[in-house]
Amino acid sequence: MKGHTRLHKGSWNAVIFQGRRINSKSKLADSYRWISGFATERAAQEELTRQLSAKLEGSYVEPHKMSVEQYLRHWLEVAKTSTAPKTYQEYEGICQRYVIPALGAVHLVKVTAVEVEAFYAHALLKGRKDGKGGLSARTVVHCHRLLHKAFEDAVKKKIISHNVIHAAQAPRVPGREMQAPDEVTMAYILGEARKNDLIWLPTVIACGSGLRRGEILALRWCDLNLVTDSISITRSLCQLKTGELIFKETKKKKSRRVIVLPEFVLEALREALTQQQKHREMFGADYQDQDLICCHPDGRPLEPNRVSDNFAAFRQRLGLKTRFHDLRHGHASQGLRNGVPVKTMQARLGHATAAFTLDVYGHLLPGDDQRAADTIQRNLGAAMEKQRSPKPVN
Repeated sequence: MKGHTRLHKGSWNAVIFQGRRINSKSKLADSYRWISGFATERAAQEELTRQLSAKLEGSYVEPHKMSVEQYLRHWLEVAKTSTAPKTYQEYEGICQRYVIPALGAVHLVKVTAVEVEAFYAHALLKGRKDGKGGLSARTVVHCHRLLHKAFEDAVKKKIISHNVIHAAQAPRVPGREMQAPDEVTMAYILGEARKNDLIWLPTVIACGSGLRRGEILALRWCDLNLVTDSISITRSLCQLKTGELIFKETKKKKSRRVIVLPEFVLEALREALTQQQKHREMFGADYQDQDLICCHPDGRPLEPNRVSDNFAAFRQRLGLKTRFHDLRHGHASQGLRNGVPVKTMQARLGHATAAFTLDVYGHLLPGDDQRAADTIQRNLGAAMEKQRSPKPVN
């Protein structure tokens, strides 16, 4: 089995020689399979190498004979090299637990939208592995999105002619009521958290900045600018199921941002820096300095899951329903309610668009609708009243 890469119509292709076959003109000719749509020659070469290696190892399967399971396992191997570790872990879990058991035996080229929808319906009713009911609509939608992406990649590589997932109807996910604590609740949380060293610093940063948990735990002292009272968000900390911690650089342009911090957060950071200096002296050579703002006393990163668990125990003790992530919602809703422009809040939160920010938080702004009605009444109502008034007599 031989192959090469070729640039054709603006994209790179992996071209695999499949032997000599009778063509449409009843003549013996060389036959090639094209895997198209690569942005770079290197990406096409990597795919070509994988295909040739699979053939040599005996694991290669002709596209028309490939099952959904065989394709998804190949797709996961590719995803492992091109996606973030946590994203790959989520893909693998969805494939192994839900998709492959239901659709794995079906030939890839013979999958129909009806079969896919039947899988969704069964998953909603009886999809749980413990046999105690169905999966949530949100989980089934995750399956739908994964299948759509995997099949779309198969179309690009000309393994299948079209993506049947386009025609499959995914379940509707019911709206989730957002818990956005108000100023009084957040002030109470901060007052109580001040007494708890395990959650104090991440909590005060979340309330004053609206950053995500992973962004908070990845902050370094070098990201803080005390001249402009601002901090740069350039990366995030994620935790895999194995417990492994991974710092991930922020790739999306909107997520990489610089925000100004309120004075109460800056004060907490100054105190934390003083305390950290004491820890450095106490641990000496054993201090694991990674320049982290939020860390264990010996400098090690704080585990995201542990922060959430500690906060859950804390809020349960206070009799509150507020989750750690709800502090971000509280920060956003308070800013919007108090007149901060949507575009400014969008940039602060790291959202892709202002429309997304309004979509998430618009329902928390009932005062805006009242102000709109008052404005219309003040202007149009006054004009109507003036029109009803009798014309002045000269």
